[in-house]
Amino acid sequence: MDRVALNALLAGVTLLGHALALGHAASALPPPRCALNARLQTSRASVCLADKQAKLMLCSSPKAAATTVAAIAMRVFNLSDESERWLAQHNYRHGVLSTDLHRFRRDALERRPRHRLPDTPIATCSRRDWLCVFVVRNPLDRAISSFLHVAFTPIGVRWPELAAVGVSSAQARAGNFSFRTFVGALELTRDRMRAHARVASSPYRTSWCADHYLPQTAHWLAARPSARPSGVHLVPVDALVDGLAAADAEFARGRFGLGIAGSRLHSAHWHTDASSASRPHASSPSAGRRAVLPAANGELDAHASTLCGYAPGQVDAHTDLAACALPAGLYARMQRLDDALWARVRCLYQADVALHAARVCAQPWLLRRCPRCASMCRGSADPPRRAGDAPG
Repeated sequence: MDRVALNALLAGVTLLGHALALGHAASALPPPRCALNARLQTSRASVCLADKQAKLMLCSSPKAAATTVAAIAMRVFNLSDESERWLAQHNYRHGVLSTDLHRFRRDALERRPRHRLPDTPIATCSRRDWLCVFVVRNPLDRAISSFLHVAFTPIGVRWPELAAVGVSSAQARAGNFSFRTFVGALELTRDRMRAHARVASSPYRTSWCADHYLPQTAHWLAARPSARPSGVHLVPVDALVDGLAAADAEFARGRFGLGIAGSRLHSAHWHTDASSASRPHASSPSAGRRAVLPAANGELDAHASTLCGYAPGQVDAHTDLAACALPAGLYARMQRLDDALWARVRCLYQADVALHAARVCAQPWLLRRCPRCASMCRGSADPPRRAGDAPG
């Protein structure tokens, strides 16, 4: 073996080691070999907030701290008070982490020339005077979070592919379908998107809020799948505050105060936490009412309402499923079941798996500047989660 081949082999082993270390055991497996027709197409949209005068762009995706990132941007852009006033004037829910903050972003902020998103993000972010950060989440954690979000919001009722795999409107409204069924709906969505692309020049019209279950990797970010896009720095959501502070220190000499802006922000969405209830601040059914899970693949085949603690027949139109607390360690346990199903999920989210497993830990600046990130990449025990690190 010549020296070039040996160096390539060693580099591959190092990268694989980082991939294996990052995230839960099931999600740490290297990306499988997936046929193109097994993958979900990347989303055309992403949640980005830019300030052309400050030369800063912060990006994320639904179910990957998007609301938290938007709130951080409001603080850095000095627009927190203005956004609060705008939401109140338009009778939207207001508060630092209100999801209606995205209405202000879309309907007010992005219409201003200073905050209009760049037409060519990669070219803009390649400039040395810009700082661009994209917050990414473990794709299998996000898949579970997306399943729960679809089950506990009106998204499920308005998703035609979920109905097509046998989930009635009443079942969708009550969260009475399983993660396995959710995966089937994703695969049908994938097939319909690809079939439409073969016969039409326009994109497939996905259902309302489809970006909550489509890949988090934005189309423009996936344009160069073989290498990290120049100038776009990736921060793992599980170390959000420390990662943002590290990027700020490395590339902007700390002038934006991203770490300070992100402190004490606590998203009200689903969390990924193997050591405590997924939503420790929420109420849940009493222990005496908690439903019994199916025996075979347990939580993969259980209805979302059952994971929430409700027995069959307890859920009705007035039940607030979004207020439940999930069992401790749910995400990790689900990912230890049924490798074949998770192989299908990794293929569906192949773009996200490659982005998260290969690129995050391949950033020397992140490993050097962010001890928590380096600890995750080495596979050591996760440090305690801080409030500002909660995915949204």
